[in-house]
Amino acid sequence: MTAPAATTLYENGTILTLDHIQHRHRALLVKDGRIAGLGTGEDMRALAGPDAARVDLAGATLLPGIIDAHPHAMHFAAPGIGAVDLLDAGSFEDIVTRIRARAALRPPGQWIVCTPIGEPHYFIRRDYTALNERRMPDRQVLDRASTSHPIWIMAWAPRTPNVCAFNSLALARLGLGAQAADRVCNVWIEKEQGGHPSGILRGKVNNYYGDDPYWHALSAQLPRLPDALWEIAGIAGVQSMNAMGVTGLYEAHAMMPPHLDAYEKIAAAGLCTARVTMSLELSSYAFSTMHYSEDEVWALLALGQARQRRDHPRVQTVGVTLSRGGPLSQGYLRMNDPYPGPFGEPTRGKTFHPRAVEQRVVRYCLEHDLRMNMVLGGYRDVDEFLSTVGECASPAQLRERQWVMQHCYFVAPSHVAAFAAHGFQVTTSASFVYGKADRVREKFSPAVAADFIAMRRLWDAGVTLACGSDWGPDSPWRQMALNETREGAASGHHHLESGQALTRLESLQAFTRNAAAVMQRAEIGRLVPGALADLAIVDRDPLTVDVATLAETRVLRTIVDGQAVFDSGALVGGPLALPPPAAQLIAQAMQPPA
Repeated sequence: MTAPAATTLYENGTILTLDHIQHRHRALLVKDGRIAGLGTGEDMRALAGPDAARVDLAGATLLPGIIDAHPHAMHFAAPGIGAVDLLDAGSFEDIVTRIRARAALRPPGQWIVCTPIGEPHYFIRRDYTALNERRMPDRQVLDRASTSHPIWIMAWAPRTPNVCAFNSLALARLGLGAQAADRVCNVWIEKEQGGHPSGILRGKVNNYYGDDPYWHALSAQLPRLPDALWEIAGIAGVQSMNAMGVTGLYEAHAMMPPHLDAYEKIAAAGLCTARVTMSLELSSYAFSTMHYSEDEVWALLALGQARQRRDHPRVQTVGVTLSRGGPLSQGYLRMNDPYPGPFGEPTRGKTFHPRAVEQRVVRYCLEHDLRMNMVLGGYRDVDEFLSTVGECASPAQLRERQWVMQHCYFVAPSHVAAFAAHGFQVTTSASFVYGKADRVREKFSPAVAADFIAMRRLWDAGVTLACGSDWGPDSPWRQMALNETREGAASGHHHLESGQALTRLESLQAFTRNAAAVMQRAEIGRLVPGALADLAIVDRDPLTVDVATLAETRVLRTIVDGQAVFDSGALVGGPLALPPPAAQLIAQAMQPPA
């Protein structure tokens, strides 16, 4: 990547500062990667001088680059690398054609892995039932694509029960023949007439967040992404975020050592096109195991302390993360009263670690001045964590440490008051309303449902609230619309009864200045003289457009350190030294061996 032009003038548009007091300007000047001035076009032209590069905004809106406080950019890019893309497949014939094309490039015997069918990651508005055939392709269909390659159509979480599919050769590889039981643990093996497995498995067959012992044994035989490809996944994930106007990512959930290594290598190679702040997870249930010994947790805690790094301008590692519970759809949400689990059984959730682990981690973070991220789901998570913190430190001792509470699915008014007293920051997502609120209303009382993703309550209490995309939709613009409408994917109902929606300005600030505060990077997230020139240019004013069209916001250019990292081709003028596209790197990595 080449150096940006020393001075660039952006004029003839709307400039949104998104500072504590929102200002509008008509022009902005960037010099040496920082904002040198904001004001009228005439004033900024005089300040720029004759040699400045000029960008005609032509009525577009320029604002701080979007900061996603919970994106999983690398994680969500990874499963698609090398996989046959079936997300938008329309029929069995379409699926067979796509897989057959990949099989023609692969030596016989090699696995062919496919994405699920539909809209990730919830697969509510569109899944395999939207195919022309209205059913999942079985082994008979997949065998038409290839009988010499094992084929697997994956099942991404958080949907449980879920569904995946294999062809005949894959079934043979897994040892699934006519002798297989109809159900083992919480995995149902669908059978054809005659008793042979059809190739379709249902139940707890997710790629991640899977604690079923039988599926764990089966999936150990399935192909996994090599650690070497995390770098490409990181580049691809960040570039996909750039295309949506994102210039900053707070990656503090499910980040394990290979993921930290990958981002640091990308940064060292000059290929990280966003600012990334990472936090090492002390036990990630999203990957190969749901069982971590306490010794493994302590080893990761020591490693997290050793890996702290704030000196790099793009990629930094700050703090560690602990989770004790998990998602509602898998029955892991830790609640006070029983609720129906994924198969109708009563549950109060699943505790991944005893409270003694939480207590030791909290004390370690206090003693070593290590920032803590705590993933909080249900009431029991919050109650126990606040009790642990109360045993170890006073609110005044914690207030300046800016610990981060992630997800915060259910928070009562007393919890929010405690967050504010302790100076805790919160990251959460309208994604959870989109994908889970309909189910929450089915499983819990109206009083409990009113505490679900309580953004308004947190904001009004003065808690620093930042938003992320998490399980999607991945567009921050659609997420902002959901902050306002709280629309559920299944019903289309707007979950506004509890009054927890944000205003448009609050949503924008949650994705800019507040997320910058969570990243502990004061020089981004707002447009003021001296700030780093991390910018997004979009085709409409996101503060004033109707909420129905906010999700359709088109990003024209994304800029980091004054340099374009994404460009749509719609703007005239300015320096354009774009990074190599991730698609090119992926194609090279996926070349079959000579």
